[in-house]
Amino acid sequence: MKEPYKTKWVEALRSGEFKQTRERLKKSNQHGSSFCCLGVLRELFPETIDGKEGSLTTESLETIDLSKDDESRLIKMNDNMMWSFVQISNYIEKYL
Repeated sequence: MKEPYKTKWVEALRSGEFKQTRERLKKSNQHGSSFCCLGVLRELFPETIDGKEGSLTTESLETIDLSKDDESRLIKMNDNMMWSFVQISNYIEKYL
């Protein structure tokens, strides 16, 4: 994964500024917005990162140099395994 994206993403996931959700990049209601881990990435880089529902576009993955397998693994951690943003950020930092 390209370093400028990775560094800012890990920092944001650890910041506590983003409320976590599942199965969507972003959910908004009267109480504010919540994000999946990939939604945080999209929120940080709206000019280069795009997606629909719960995943990023192929072009976005290529831009940040993230494989489809890595994206699927992150989705599983966020949605199925219910890892916290801090746990996910630790994985990103160590393995991506």
